[in-house]
Amino acid sequence: MEPAPLPLLNLTIVTYVLYPAVLLSSRPFIGPALDMAGERLRYLFNFNVTVEYIGSYNWSTVQGMVDNVYLVHQFYEKTWDRNGVVVLLTPGTDEVSGLGDLAREQDSLLFTT
Repeated sequence: MEPAPLPLLNLTIVTYVLYPAVLLSSRPFIGPALDMAGERLRYLFNFNVTVEYIGSYNWSTVQGMVDNVYLVHQFYEKTWDRNGVVVLLTPGTDEVSGLGDLAREQDSLLFTT
């Protein structure tokens, strides 16, 4: 049996979303698709993919996301191991301007939906 090839890329997909199912961009609706996308990237390209969800059940509005965007910065400072590439994925409402600044400073990709 041949040894498994080493991963070609460490990829962390960070999603800043609402946890309660109040919008179509909330975690219950987009989470399964992101998990499947991570599996597909692992299978097709031999990437080491981690999907991280950042949010809370303590708020259920866009304003709550704007007020708590600091949680994404905390992920960069406390959780991410600085190994590989981070892709920041967000629904693209009022929190985007703050996340755009953060993505630029962290040299990360930002995708809004």
